[in-house]
Amino acid sequence: MINLITGYAGEPHVTSDQARWSNLSIFGRDNIYVADVLNSFDYELDGLKIKIKSGILINRGAFICIDYEDEEEVQLAPCKADETRLDWICITYEKHLENGIETATINVKSADEIIRGDISQGDLIDDYPLYEVTVTGQEVSDIKKHLFDGGMLGGFSDSVYDKIVTNTLDINSNKSKISNINNSIEEFNTFKNKTIDDLESLNNKTQLATTGKAGLISASDFIKLGSIQKNANYVAIEDKLDSTDAYKALSANQGRILNEKIQGGDDTGWINCELKSPFEDYGDGSQPLQVRKVGKVVEIRGAVKTTKNLTSSASMGQVITVLDEQFRPDTRVVITAFASGVNIAMFNISSTGEVTLERYLSTKDGTYTTVTNTMWIQLQATYTVGDFLDLETKTFKCEDCGAEFGNQLQLKNHSQTVHAKSTE
Repeated sequence: MINLITGYAGEPHVTSDQARWSNLSIFGRDNIYVADVLNSFDYELDGLKIKIKSGILINRGAFICIDYEDEEEVQLAPCKADETRLDWICITYEKHLENGIETATINVKSADEIIRGDISQGDLIDDYPLYEVTVTGQEVSDIKKHLFDGGMLGGFSDSVYDKIVTNTLDINSNKSKISNINNSIEEFNTFKNKTIDDLESLNNKTQLATTGKAGLISASDFIKLGSIQKNANYVAIEDKLDSTDAYKALSANQGRILNEKIQGGDDTGWINCELKSPFEDYGDGSQPLQVRKVGKVVEIRGAVKTTKNLTSSASMGQVITVLDEQFRPDTRVVITAFASGVNIAMFNISSTGEVTLERYLSTKDGTYTTVTNTMWIQLQATYTVGDFLDLETKTFKCEDCGAEFGNQLQLKNHSQTVHAKSTE
């Protein structure tokens, strides 16, 4: 007799078997899923007690569930202090022959006790291993969640058909990629056996490099590159840092000298400045006023305050500190910096070492502002002292004819071409 399952019949008529057949048609006969809903049978560990939280298991059509905000409690047996045991927490399906009633329970089993049956084929017992638990002595030392067979299901709204289509597209995409790789291997094997004379004909089949895209170099360009070895003109190298010739390249030697002069030299480390009255370090976690010299680069940093009110003007000239001779610039250095609130400050660092507060103004209206003992004054400056680069000029003289050259490469070329001498 044919029945309409999902329709009104005037009396209860949907059986558990019919619901299971519906699940089988959706999820497949051989698939077992833990649905990615509720808590997905997550656990909470308390000593040897494990609480299994809510979740849904689809086991070959059977719908097994721990309801929302419900849980199952499992008590594990302890081991001796020096022993370790492996337990499996399983969701067990069982059909009782005496009355036909089917049940689902949470059980702890050893690996040998697990029964993997097939509910859809009429098996009476099936264990779904959910957790692998390692018990060491009186505690759980490790617990691993196992999702056999189907694994996690993203949600019941995803149909098996959609998954099949997606997997099919992925497979076809991978087949296309593999085919492209095989074609590339064939092209490479063909190309590696070609000589220069064969490259022109290959150009008609292979993408060439342009300014807009990558590719193979053309045979004609390859030949042009080969001729450079014999007839190419090179850019002259200038071994003088003070050269003004824009068409000559800097030698590696002079590049090294330049880097050494910028980065090299003695490092004094940070030295605290001796402050003049009425100034003192601002404190409150701020950097004290310090100075440092690395090679010929000087840096000043720190925050200060005044112990009394100072009237700002165009000729304020209040000395904050006097730098030692090694830190003094050749000419005056002027610094503008932010200060307390909406104010700015201007400083001078003179060639005699005085660091002075020249002006203290408001950024709102540009008027001079009185400096009080609650205001901070931040100094941050970097400048050079002495001849920064100390440029060197050096000539290289030919021992045979006395001719002078700006670098060793020019001298070497001269000796080889004029005096037929090897300078290796």
